[in-house]
Amino acid sequence: MIKAQPQFFDSRSMTGMALLLAGLGGNVQARPQYFTDISNTCTGAAKTTAVSTGCPLCHVGATRTGGGASGGNASGPMVGPWLSGGATAVCAALTPKGPVDAHAPTLSFDPTGNKRFVHVNETLTFKVVGHDADGDPVSVAATSLPATASFTGGESGTGEFSWTPTSAGTAEPVFQATDSPANGADPKSSPRRKITIAVDDNQPPQLDSLVTPMIVPAGKVVKLDISASDPDSDRLKFGFGKDTAGKTIKPAGSALKPQPRDQNKSKALFVWKPKPALAGKSVTVDFTVTDLVPNPYQDDRLVEIQVNPGLKIGTSKYVGETLKVKGKVLASPDYLQQGVKVKLIDQATSAEIATVDVGAGGLWSHVATGPATGAKTCTIQAVVQANGVDLTNVESPVTGCR
Repeated sequence: MIKAQPQFFDSRSMTGMALLLAGLGGNVQARPQYFTDISNTCTGAAKTTAVSTGCPLCHVGATRTGGGASGGNASGPMVGPWLSGGATAVCAALTPKGPVDAHAPTLSFDPTGNKRFVHVNETLTFKVVGHDADGDPVSVAATSLPATASFTGGESGTGEFSWTPTSAGTAEPVFQATDSPANGADPKSSPRRKITIAVDDNQPPQLDSLVTPMIVPAGKVVKLDISASDPDSDRLKFGFGKDTAGKTIKPAGSALKPQPRDQNKSKALFVWKPKPALAGKSVTVDFTVTDLVPNPYQDDRLVEIQVNPGLKIGTSKYVGETLKVKGKVLASPDYLQQGVKVKLIDQATSAEIATVDVGAGGLWSHVATGPATGAKTCTIQAVVQANGVDLTNVESPVTGCR
């Protein structure tokens, strides 16, 4: 067995490579970064005459510049005697191997993942990007494409897949990246990546119409029925949408409560009690409905809710012939400073009884002496006014009327 210095040789076998050392036997192995064109004759500078007939191993092209019978040196990257047992001279010029492509390219997908879902007659697109750790140019190729699909731009290293399926089923296009080494080395390719695309013919659910804007008073519980239907009779789930920052589009403290299904309609109840601080402001809620299938559809409705000041009547009664009414406007202090008043009306005759100012904290009251004869007001209608505009109104029976 012939052993080489490890800095020049490794495990790539040279058996059958035009060298068989007579009487010594064994395999000669060279490092992969060097050529393996090994000759058993060392030649002179003209590469025509043998430097030493006793030199059993030289790389082709070695030139000997001197040395004794026990060894020698050669010009260029030479290795000295390494043969043990019987050889009188050895020279070997190590010829560097050709350029090497160190890394194979890789693939990535945008969006990520090996599975895609799409509905019939909808367009699915995604990008396929090639990367190379050596910085070499990369191209991306696609095979097994659906008949009506396209893949463009792959020669630039970033290709785009696009497909609008017309029937349900499954497709499995395959993608691969290949580099073009700048140093002239043989190109390398990435492992093939298969993307599974599931196509379904699911039909989207639809939310029923909602009135927008809604007008609600502060301090009072608001209840709104939400309903939706689905052509496939899929189970449905109600919820709230989100904005681009991931924040739920709904007023604080509101909720959706599932309701029993009725006549092929799925239902939910929106419940919310606006706080007085919201008086004079608007909030937006995004109602959504989603069908509960593997590749779901979602429908949504944006509804604007305008919050008016709330109104409560705490006392409404006659004491003898005297009418006493008092209550509270539910709004923020800033809102109450905008000329808020309460108009009192006889509900039966629509006659205005009085318009009273609203004091600190939203409190208001009115005391009036009725006529000695005639019917008394039995139901008071109170209306909140802001800047002369009628807003919230409530009715209250009057104790002691006849």
